[in-house]
Amino acid sequence: MKNINPAIALSEEQLSQILEILPIGVAVIYRESGLTYLNRKGRALVEQEANTKLSLQELLKTYPIYRLGTEERYPYQELPIVQALKGKNVKVEDLEIRTKTKIISLEVEATPILDEQGKVIYVVATFEDISEHKRIEAERLKAENALWESQHRFATLAKAAPVGIFRTDTQGKCLYGNDISFEMIGLSQEESMGEGWTKTLHPDDVEDVQKKWYAFALNGVPFNCEYRFLRPDGSIIWVYGQAVAETDINRNVVGYVGTITDITASKQIELALQQSESKYRRLAENIPGVIYRYVLHPDGKDEFTYVSPRIKEIYGIDAERIIEDSANSWNIVLPEETDKIKFSAVVSGQTLQPWSEQYRIMKPNGEIRWMEGFSIPEKQPNGDVIWDGFIIDISSRKKAEEALKEREAYLRMVVNNVPVILWATDNQGIFTLSEGKGLEGLGLQAGDVVGKSAYEIYADFPNIIIGIHHTLTTGISYHVQVDINGRVFEALGNAFYDEQGNLMGMIGVSFDITERQQAEQILADYNRILEAKVAERTEALCQSEEKFRAIFNQVFQFIGLMKPDGTLLEANQTALNFADIKLEDILNKPFWEAHWWTISPQTQQQLQEAIAKAAKGEFIRYEVDVLGKDTIATIDFSIRPIRNSQGEIILLIPEGRDITERKKMEEALKNANLKLERLATLDSLTQVANRRYFKHYLEQEWKRLTREKQPLSLILCDVDYFKRYNDHYGHPVGDDCLIKVTRAMKLAIQRPTDLIARYGGEEFVIILPNTSFRDAINFAQDIQAKIHQLGIPHAQSQVSQYVTLSLGVASLIPDTKYTPEDLISIADVALYRAKQQGRNRFFPSVPPHILQNIESFENLATPLFNK
Repeated sequence: MKNINPAIALSEEQLSQILEILPIGVAVIYRESGLTYLNRKGRALVEQEANTKLSLQELLKTYPIYRLGTEERYPYQELPIVQALKGKNVKVEDLEIRTKTKIISLEVEATPILDEQGKVIYVVATFEDISEHKRIEAERLKAENALWESQHRFATLAKAAPVGIFRTDTQGKCLYGNDISFEMIGLSQEESMGEGWTKTLHPDDVEDVQKKWYAFALNGVPFNCEYRFLRPDGSIIWVYGQAVAETDINRNVVGYVGTITDITASKQIELALQQSESKYRRLAENIPGVIYRYVLHPDGKDEFTYVSPRIKEIYGIDAERIIEDSANSWNIVLPEETDKIKFSAVVSGQTLQPWSEQYRIMKPNGEIRWMEGFSIPEKQPNGDVIWDGFIIDISSRKKAEEALKEREAYLRMVVNNVPVILWATDNQGIFTLSEGKGLEGLGLQAGDVVGKSAYEIYADFPNIIIGIHHTLTTGISYHVQVDINGRVFEALGNAFYDEQGNLMGMIGVSFDITERQQAEQILADYNRILEAKVAERTEALCQSEEKFRAIFNQVFQFIGLMKPDGTLLEANQTALNFADIKLEDILNKPFWEAHWWTISPQTQQQLQEAIAKAAKGEFIRYEVDVLGKDTIATIDFSIRPIRNSQGEIILLIPEGRDITERKKMEEALKNANLKLERLATLDSLTQVANRRYFKHYLEQEWKRLTREKQPLSLILCDVDYFKRYNDHYGHPVGDDCLIKVTRAMKLAIQRPTDLIARYGGEEFVIILPNTSFRDAINFAQDIQAKIHQLGIPHAQSQVSQYVTLSLGVASLIPDTKYTPEDLISIADVALYRAKQQGRNRFFPSVPPHILQNIESFENLATPLFNK
């Protein structure tokens, strides 16, 4: 035992040292004596300087214990120490001790130590400050709750939002979309994922959307774009798309989120507004006048904020100049008119009454014109007065008014100098007008009888009284002749009415016909003498008509006579004999229904149109085929209008000259010229274009493709070792070889615009308009294949046992930097390189400005069929 006790003491000492350095608090509690031991970490946690012994009640009093995060005292029976003293092993994390300076959250584990009979001797309690852990846990729970709430709110918002919401990866592939986004684009969620959402992008908008998306993704340019989706049901929806980058904690872009908003309705409204604006703008630009808006500011400054384009036609200056400076408008107005216009504008602005003025301007070309302006003023809250109005050119009306005044003055002068009397009465027979030189025959002056009754003045002339009364009561016209003081007067009159049909009075004219009656007697005597002379002349005219008809019928040309509406009145015998018809069969019938014109409905329609033009005064001439008895003739046909002395068209003369033989000669000459032209442009051996036509066609296509900015390709080909072929087989066989090669190349031609020409002895050139460099290379390969298929033996060739070609391929887009000769030179260099590299191949070349780098194309020189 003596040996054991020191060992035990040593063990307890070592254990105490170990407990003192533990990073957690350790306490030993006995049921009777309470707290007997507390290690250093424990003392530090509860702010106890020394290892003081405390009973259980003193311990609980010294260190109040609460449930974690509450003001509730921890129940005594549930305390870990109390439960451990009852033999239970207890661990809790919801315990909180409050010292004088701090509140500590503790994790406590109480373990009972039992004797051999199983009774609790004491309790060992370990406790650890978990305040920081609890704080972190609380923050984590708070963050998780906030995240859940955020996700819940986002999901609710995405579902309820009236816009489509989407999320993509960095490649633009869809990762998420709300229901309305899928509904907008017309696809299901499964169909929309990845690149599927692009299926319904409108074809016309794909390029624009991709361009803006790439600018957004690569350069950070904001993605804001209006575009369309063409949905599977055929409907089109307009959307406004927006997107922003989604970044991780290191600000690296991990994807994009955005929205699409249905703007179809607003787009339709916008389109309707544009159409409406366009309609009203066209209306404003095409009405016969100028629409404008003029603003007068409170400080006296003025401006035109709108002037329609027709101001150029009326004022002679552009609308933009007037909008830039209102003085440009005032400078056009004549100086003597300016003050009047400005004063009336000020009055209109003050009274807000409509403004209206007539004034004169001098256009930049010196022409003076009359204008009339009208506008309605409206005062604005800021004191501005705005006039919206129009201006029209009334020069013609002013001239008409001046002419009317002059005419009125002239008529008054005429009336007062012609022996007539103009008069008028009201419905009671009271004179309201009395004018004219004829009053002198009655001893009266103008206006002498105005206000007096006709019944009183002419009481001695019953026929006048009866006539006036009859007209005023029945409305029937008035006509009397009467002898007054040895002068004979003839009076004519009519009743006149107001707009409601009420009789207002009479208006009439009276003539002094005394001299006329005398003249009529003289004229009657003269007519008797004249009738006798007319009878003599009629006989002479009959004889003259017979001579005219004889000439008319024997003339070689076809001649006729018809009314302006096309009714035939006459046709000469030459025309009748040609068709073997009689005049009575076609007389007084439409000219186009006559036998000559029944060759086709088109010919008849053409004649009707010609007659209509001639009836308006136009001389018509054209060549046409007409139908004879048993032949068809081509005639030089014309229609000449005939006018009377008043300039009215009263007759039409159709003429036709047979030019059938001349037309045959012209056709023969044309065919001969075509044959000569063909001989001049074709190679006589191969029957393809010659070098002369090649140059002409190249120039023509060069100009066309310069305008259209499209590619032009050229291929120069040469028969390999052809001189040796001729020397070995002979020139006739050589010619046959060239013909076969040409035919094979023709088979490669697919378009009428492509041209093959013989460029030299065994050298050919092919023009390929609207053909890219790559397509020209394919064409060259096709030609080589077809030549190979011919299988023409060539015993003297050093590259093949058959006839082969070397080809130089060139292509560029014509513009002013190059000439056709440049293209030929490029192809020629390419042909040289093809030969240099071994023949039986093509070599594609490039424009002159990069010829120095042509070595980079060496691998394109391609031999074919060289086995």
